[in-house]
Amino acid sequence: MSELKNKKIELRHEAIQELLGTLPGWLIRWGITLFSCILALLVLGSYFFRYPETVKASITITTEHPSVWIVAKSSGNIDSIYVKNHDFIKKGDLIAVIHNTAHIDDIEKLNEALDSIRKFIVSFAIEDIYVPQQELKVGELQKDYAQLVKLLNDYLVFVKNNIHEIKIASMQKELAEQEKLVRQAQKQVDLYSQYSIINKKQYQRDSILFSNQAAMAIEKEESEMKVLNGKIQLEQVKQNAIQGNISILRLRQSIDEYTAEINMQSENYRTNIRVAYEQLRSYLWNWEQTYLLKAPSNGIVSFSAYWGKGQPIAVGEKSFSIVPHNSGRIIGKCKIPVTGAGKIKRGQRVIIKLNEYPYMEFGLLEGVVGDIYLIPMEKQSATGIERFGIVDVAFPKALTSIYRKAIPFPGELTGEAEIAVNELSLLEHLLRPFKYLIHK
Repeated sequence: MSELKNKKIELRHEAIQELLGTLPGWLIRWGITLFSCILALLVLGSYFFRYPETVKASITITTEHPSVWIVAKSSGNIDSIYVKNHDFIKKGDLIAVIHNTAHIDDIEKLNEALDSIRKFIVSFAIEDIYVPQQELKVGELQKDYAQLVKLLNDYLVFVKNNIHEIKIASMQKELAEQEKLVRQAQKQVDLYSQYSIINKKQYQRDSILFSNQAAMAIEKEESEMKVLNGKIQLEQVKQNAIQGNISILRLRQSIDEYTAEINMQSENYRTNIRVAYEQLRSYLWNWEQTYLLKAPSNGIVSFSAYWGKGQPIAVGEKSFSIVPHNSGRIIGKCKIPVTGAGKIKRGQRVIIKLNEYPYMEFGLLEGVVGDIYLIPMEKQSATGIERFGIVDVAFPKALTSIYRKAIPFPGELTGEAEIAVNELSLLEHLLRPFKYLIHK
C-alpha cells in the first residue's frame, strides 16, 4: 500500500517538473517583445525628456543706482542728529555727529578759516593775509591749528617789520654815495692825465733848451720833478677810483646776499605755512571721516534702527542709508565660480531662491542673463584666495514670482541663483561619460 502511494507521488512530481521546465514559446516571444518595447520607450523618452545643466551662484538684487550705506568709522555715542527719517538730503549734508572732544560749531569755523587761508597762500599777497583771531576748541586738531596760526602771525610780523627794508635802503644809499665818489675820482684821473701831459711837454721844451745851453740845469730838474709828481698824483687818483669800484662791488654783493637771505626767509615762512595748512586740512578731513556721518549722495535718508542722541554706535556699524531719488531699474549681481563660467551666455534663464522670502511660500523668481564679466576677480577669504566672475541678471517680469506674487523690494535682496546653461536630453547626459572615454 505504501509502495503504491509513493509511486503516485513520484508520478505527480515528474508531471509538475515537466510542466515547470518547459515554457510555452508564445510566452517567451511576448516577453521579449514587451521588454524590447519598454526599453525602446525608455530610450526614446530619455531622448525627448530634457532638463537643463545649471551653474549655481550667489546673487544680490539691487538697483542701477543702489542705496549707499553710511558706516561708522569710530565707536561712541551719537552727540547730535540733524535729519529725520525719510528726509531728502543732498550730498555732503551732515546727518549725525559721534561724540568727540571738539565742538562742531568750531569745526565749521575752522573750515571757513582754512578756506580764507587757502585764498591767501595762492598768492601770498599781504592784502589777502588772513590770521584767525578767535580761540577755537577743535579737540585733537588743536595743536596743528595753533601751529598754523603761529606761523601766520610770524609771517605777518616779518612782512610788516621794515627793518630789513631800512637796512637795504641804507646800503643802497651808501652804494649811491660810493658811486658818486668813484665818478669824482674818475674826473680827477682825467684832470691829472691832462696835467701830466702838460708837464711832460714842458719837460721836453726845457730839455731842448738845456741841450742848447739856453736854460739852466735847475729849470730842467724842476720840469722833471713836475712830471714825476704828476705821475704819482695820477696813480693815486687811479688807485682811489679802483678802491671805489671795489667798494661798489662789495656793496652790491652785500645787497644781493642780504636780499637773497630775506627772500629765503620769506620762502621758508611760505613753505612752512603751506605744509602746516595741508597737514591741518588732511587731519581735518580724517577727523570728519571719523566723527561726522555725511550724505555721500543726494537721496532719501533711511535709519537702520531708531537713532537718538546719546545712543551708542560701534565702528563698522551700518547706521544710515541713502536711497537715490531715481534708483533706476532692478538688476541682480551674480557671483559665479570660475569653474563652468565659460558656459554662461547672454539671454540664458536664471532661477532665483530668495533668502528673505522662502520660495516654497512666495515662489521662485525668474530672470535672464545680461552683461557678463568673466575676467576673474580675487578676494581674500578664510579658506584662501577666492576667484569668481560677475554676471548681471535682468528681470523682465520685475519681482513677480512664478506664484504671481509681487515680492516687496526693500532696496536689496540676496539669494541663490541657478543659471540654465545647457538644455540637454537625459540620453545626452547618460552618453556623455562614454563620449568622454571614447575621445580620451
